[in-house]
Amino acid sequence: MPKVAERLFDKRVVERNIAKGLVTPEAVSAHLGALPDVEDNTETVRVYVDAALGSDEPAAEQGAGPRGEHAPDEGSTTAPAHEG
Repeated sequence: MPKVAERLFDKRVVERNIAKGLVTPEAVSAHLGALPDVEDNTETVRVYVDAALGSDEPAAEQGAGPRGEHAPDEGSTTAPAHEG
């Protein structure tokens, strides 16, 4: 399939192309069904980004809560603020 035609099926614009009538939902389904299964070419990569802790370790391994907040020090009367 030429590169120009492949762009019609780009995940980022396919809904717009369907709405404009450039492709049909059936054509999109046929295109997706014809794609090769490349799952075996994948690799899992773990990336830990926690600038507040200054570490490459996940927050949970450093005693932080699930959202990265640390428990208050012993004797502290304040609790971490949570976004709602």
